[in-house]
Amino acid sequence: MKERKFSIYKKIRNLFFGALIPITAINIIMNQVANMRIQQQGAEKMEAQLASKVINFDNELGRINAGLRFHVLNGEEAFLATNYYSLSSYQLGQKVAELNARLNELALISDCIEDVAVFMPHIERVVSFLNYYEDTITENDMERILQYRYKDNGNVYNNGKLLIHMVAPTSDEKEPLYIMEAALSNNKILSFIKGGEDEGYALAGDDWVISEPAFDIPGPALEKIRRQTEESGSFVVEGALFCYHRLSLCDGWMISYTEISNLIAPVRIFHVFMFITLFVTIIVILLVICRLSQSVNRPFQQLLCLFREVETGTLDVKTNYHFKDEFAVVFEQFDSMISRIKELLSQSVKQGKELQLAEYKQLQAHIAPHFLYNSFNVLRHCILMEDYETASEMTGLLGNYFRYMTYSGEQESIPLLEEYRHAGDYLDIQKIRFQDNITVEMDELPEKYNYFRVPPFILQPLVENVFKHGIKDMAYAGCISVRVEETETKLCLIVRDNGYGISQQELEKLRRGIEGTEVLFEHSGLVNIGKRLKILLGEGAGLAVNSELNQFFEAVIYIPLEASRYAGQNKEGNPLAAGASHLALQNK
Repeated sequence: MKERKFSIYKKIRNLFFGALIPITAINIIMNQVANMRIQQQGAEKMEAQLASKVINFDNELGRINAGLRFHVLNGEEAFLATNYYSLSSYQLGQKVAELNARLNELALISDCIEDVAVFMPHIERVVSFLNYYEDTITENDMERILQYRYKDNGNVYNNGKLLIHMVAPTSDEKEPLYIMEAALSNNKILSFIKGGEDEGYALAGDDWVISEPAFDIPGPALEKIRRQTEESGSFVVEGALFCYHRLSLCDGWMISYTEISNLIAPVRIFHVFMFITLFVTIIVILLVICRLSQSVNRPFQQLLCLFREVETGTLDVKTNYHFKDEFAVVFEQFDSMISRIKELLSQSVKQGKELQLAEYKQLQAHIAPHFLYNSFNVLRHCILMEDYETASEMTGLLGNYFRYMTYSGEQESIPLLEEYRHAGDYLDIQKIRFQDNITVEMDELPEKYNYFRVPPFILQPLVENVFKHGIKDMAYAGCISVRVEETETKLCLIVRDNGYGISQQELEKLRRGIEGTEVLFEHSGLVNIGKRLKILLGEGAGLAVNSELNQFFEAVIYIPLEASRYAGQNKEGNPLAAGASHLALQNK
């Protein structure tokens, strides 16, 4: 028997891990869902805060624009720009001082303003809050303000600052007299929109960014924001959550961003606690499994060893279990089972021998009445016709036939030569009965197989079956052949006729009956022959059939050479009933 691996410990372990794996998977999935939910809630919170800061910053820009517009509409700057060359030095200084004071008031409108300046490009003069008065406009400033032509207001990012300007007067035909420009400080803007310690804010346009050094925005995130068509939204890039919102009064976006780890930091302690709990649980369960291995697996292994001994055919086994637990009942039942198996096996052997004896006696008594009647009728006819030679031959054949029927039924096995001659006697009787209507071809049995032990009544019933079913009522002459063939391991006795045969469906049914997979009430003689061959000679022996409808029927007996050489021997190695068989052979 193939070795089978069996372990309660392994089964419990597999069961444990089978349950642990889905639990762990569910736990991980729940953590992922919780993280996604925390991330979603964090994004919603950041978007709400960002929207509030955008409103505040837009309001701040609106206040700056309103202040610039107020000064533009007031017209004081226009007077200085148009009358610059007609003013005396004293008047010019007085007007510049008044303008500078007004710019100072304008700078106080918002904490984000760093400087406010008035540029007068046609006279190339600039007045600012920080630098007071300059006689010339720098080349960089001139290049920038010239881009403001005919644009009443707007914002640009230049020289590291966000600039908001107001042009006066606005006209599609004339160049502006002056431009008022408020420069916003990056630091003051970042201070105005500053968030928490773990959260950064920034302003970004198409080609500029105002951000804190500690919260540098990755290039991919910045490019993604610049490509957005929606007013607001959020996304995750490189492990950070980014929220954006377009500004109403500035050509750009306000951005807030934070690391994902910062969002889930408050619940991280719960994750650590959960994994520690899971690890401790695994350790405890493994200890329990080890304990179960000692208290459960060991008795099962002991019981399995006992079953393996029984499987090899050893029934003299005894359990030796001293513990008073549930397994004690199992071992007691095992001992009881072994005792019962021994008893049933003894009864089965006895009943098998009785059944074989009954089958042999039945075969011995099974002499077809029509065969006896026809045989004796032929004998009577020969005597009446004074054909004493044929009558003498018939008498001798019938004597041999009944002598074999008398003593062979009491034998477990007989020499193959006796069974072979008995089949020959039966064929000789039938040849006398049918005269020229049948042809018999029977090989000589090789002498080396004469004393091979076989069950009685295995060949003659096959020959008898030919006359009952194969060539009965044939319109043409029947032909019966009995051939002997041998291989390296088996001897084959082949009985073939040229009769009606059977259909393939009936043939398959007959084969299943011989193999024991289907119960047949017809052809019981053939099934019985195959069964008795296996009982006495082993699995290598048996009966095979083949046929074609209206062509032939063939039965083949397989006799293993080694098995038949020693079949039916007693303890001393001598064939059973050897004396009776030897006398029978002498009488032949």
